[in-house]
Amino acid sequence: MFSLLDVLGQGHIRPAQYREALKTLGLSTDDLELADDVKITRRVFKKGMRKKMLESWSVY
Repeated sequence: MFSLLDVLGQGHIRPAQYREALKTLGLSTDDLELADDVKITRRVFKKGMRKKMLESWSVY
């Protein structure tokens, strides 16, 4: 999914793209606190996605 968002192959995406990816997957963006000038790398993207998926699948 990261590669689809990083169409220019720059190695990072914008926070707005990250939020949209989360929303597309039905994951919450309520607790995200990212400035608009932050660059989301593939590593950060994967870590964040994994965390959000685990949160959404966990049973309380």
